[in-house]
Amino acid sequence: MKKAYLYFSLIAAIILYSCEKNKDVSYEYSAPENIGDGLEVSTLSVEELDENKFIEMMEALRSDPLHRIHSILVLKNGKLVFEEYFEGYALSHDPFGADGAIMTYNRDTDHYLASISKSITSALVGLAIDHGYIGSVNDKISVYLPEYSDVFTGEKTEISIEHMLTMRSGLPWDEHTYPIGHPLNDHTPLFNSEDPIRWVLERPMEYSPGERFVYNSGTTNVLAAIVEESSGYSLDEFLDHYLLNPLGIFNADYIFQIFSNGRFFASGGMFMSARELCKIGLVYLDNGRWKGNQIISSEWIQESQKERITFSGTHPFIDSYGYQWWRNTFEVQQKEYFAYFGLGWGEQVLFIFPGLDMIVQFYCGYFQTEPEVYPANLVEEYILPALISN
Repeated sequence: MKKAYLYFSLIAAIILYSCEKNKDVSYEYSAPENIGDGLEVSTLSVEELDENKFIEMMEALRSDPLHRIHSILVLKNGKLVFEEYFEGYALSHDPFGADGAIMTYNRDTDHYLASISKSITSALVGLAIDHGYIGSVNDKISVYLPEYSDVFTGEKTEISIEHMLTMRSGLPWDEHTYPIGHPLNDHTPLFNSEDPIRWVLERPMEYSPGERFVYNSGTTNVLAAIVEESSGYSLDEFLDHYLLNPLGIFNADYIFQIFSNGRFFASGGMFMSARELCKIGLVYLDNGRWKGNQIISSEWIQESQKERITFSGTHPFIDSYGYQWWRNTFEVQQKEYFAYFGLGWGEQVLFIFPGLDMIVQFYCGYFQTEPEVYPANLVEEYILPALISN
């Protein structure tokens, strides 16, 4: 009992010290640095964002030592105008998602994307269609996976690429009832299988293709296998050649986890710096272009963000789903602001606001704890209210 009292007293003292320390020096905004990485920089005021709202946000975070936000970047009118990094726990792999040592995150940190990886895999499917490796989203997946021909029987023959892009394959998946690492979480057998793609495809159908949305990380990995099989590239080669290298991002600049058989963990295995992720966001914001060069077709960008699945009040900041991109309309000060976004475990978020020419990016560390501060709340309470001319 005495030890417990001393422990909690120590924690309270640390929190109090942290709060008092942050009160000593008020936050001062400074423009992001131009480091020659291809991102243009500007200031909040020049791009018509109220600097005071960002100061309020930072002061609120500095007074809350329990938040686990690791980075916040904002781009407006194609320019990086806000860039802040925080101290937090490193991601531990033992078990995965646990707290490691305290570290200071920065613009060089390759941060875990979690399921934002799905949005990037969606981009690769679009690129495979753009370059003629895949015919269309209406194609049946069996056409591209002949080595699994024995699996495609009954309704499985009707599963299309679009069914998988919209999480309506009909194949079962459960990664939410039990925590990551638990034997009954479907990620566990996915990683333990000698052939993860076969394991996903062999499971008995739960619904008819197209019948119902079921969040399924397994089928995103099947999409990645289709990109590989149709193009003849390994997934990292395809990613580099068609998407990242044109943005000035090279293989040494990011990390991609692989399964034991060499397939890539395309649904949640990417690590990338915040600035690099924002470059991908800019390609989507500019209808597939980067520095005037068409990287992804504008048609794919538009198709990706269209509403495919509608949700009715199940989540306060999600109202629908596209091609591995979530969607929401924020209501702030009697105005509506549409965003589509990549969203990953632990509150990794890449918000794209096409009507505002704005990107808001967050990396966080809420892997084993409920968020103390939700990124979407910061968008709603500080960032959108900072808009001056909209």
